Amino acid sequence: MLCWCGTVDGRDRDFAEALARRVREVLARAQAAVEQAQLLTSASQVAKDRDAMVRHCAWCGRLSFGERWLEAERAPRFLVGRLVERATHGICPDCFGRLERTGLSRSRSFVRQ
Repeated sequence: MLCWCGTVDGRDRDFAEALARRVREVLARAQAAVEQAQLLTSASQVAKDRDAMVRHCAWCGRLSFGERWLEAERAPRFLVGRLVERATHGICPDCFGRLERTGLSRSRSFVRQ
């Protein structure tokens, strides 16, 4: 029979910490698997649709697949050969934010006359 007395000794605390750490690791791996599946789904849609374009950040070179921006080296191999003819340039949120913070974005300096 299990009884909770309200006190936790060192072994219980160590066990709880180890268990929590393991749960965080498993959740992180599950999240990574979900993100990889979403990336492959977006990339396969681009591969199937002859008119689909892939946004390429003109500042850092990352590619946009759905809502995710990632380094060109991480693009799915089955799509790499098609990227040259299907790339359109833009700017990723990170680069845009950096431009905003440094005051170099046109949106802050543009003044209507």
